Amino acid sequence: MKRLTLRRRSPDLRPVPVPHFIDDHVVRIGATQFHYSFPLVDVPEGCLAIAKGRTLLAAYFALWSELRPQRVVELGMHQGGSAAMMCELGGLERIVTVELSTARVKALDGYVEKHGLHDVLRPYYGVDQADRKRLASIVDEEFSGAPLDLVIDDASHLYPESRASFETLFPRLRPGGLFLLEDWRWQHTMTARMTCALEESDDFRAKLERAVVAEGRTAPDTPMSRLAIELVIALAVSEHVVADVAIGPDWAAVRRGPAQLDPRSFRVDDVAPDHLSLLAPVR
Repeated sequence: MKRLTLRRRSPDLRPVPVPHFIDDHVVRIGATQFHYSFPLVDVPEGCLAIAKGRTLLAAYFALWSELRPQRVVELGMHQGGSAAMMCELGGLERIVTVELSTARVKALDGYVEKHGLHDVLRPYYGVDQADRKRLASIVDEEFSGAPLDLVIDDASHLYPESRASFETLFPRLRPGGLFLLEDWRWQHTMTARMTCALEESDDFRAKLERAVVAEGRTAPDTPMSRLAIELVIALAVSEHVVADVAIGPDWAAVRRGPAQLDPRSFRVDDVAPDHLSLLAPVR
């Protein structure tokens, strides 16, 4: 992709557009309509798709009014609707959204073309969130070294991959910036459903188990919740690195502290030491 110059400007203090929920699955922001549901089904023509529920969308709308982010990185593009939604909420200098799949999202391309947002909404395909070098290169080039306001991890929801991208991008946040870990508790909710599904069919229980235990493994992978716990420990050790961790049902919001962090060497283990191995070992 051709490199674009990031235009620095003062914070946008205009009111955030008010989203209008048309019904239980459609919300309009400005002149753009979004279909939202999880999982996504039956997306109507003319709507951009967002794989999130209404409660989570409302949390994003409230966050936008509070944080007023200008420089955003989104991990996990899916069908492109969430990146377009953030553009509609306003105030962005640039949003970089990355996706593991190499298939372009035509609906997102059409939105960018229609609204002339080529220098604002910057999609990258075929990018593994665990590829520290590639991810750092994209962000450093696109933002020209300017600190980020917001990072959203809605990608693999796997511990090693999510920790790699956290260690890559958290030091690139400005002090007070936020890192959101979406669906941090998914393994726990899935296993809870398994325990409640004893009277369900064998096929249903097997499907739930496959969602938690990777193929070829005899036990579940290390859960995403471990990263959230490690960051709570980091807050306990030093508020200069992690200033706050707010854990809710949909995301863990990690606020960056004022400490100087080297993005080339930052590791969670250095700020959340587990010297006595109190946490279960990583699998």
